[in-house]
Amino acid sequence: CKPESPVGACMVSDEGTCSVYYRFGGKSLAAA
Repeated sequence: CKPESPVGACMVSDEGTCSVYYRFGGKSLAAA
């Protein structure tokens, strides 16, 4: 999912992949 359109199960929790990606500007995605 895209940070511009955070939808789906990945945004259900604060620790979801997309949620983390959005909050950290995508920098944490590479570390995930």
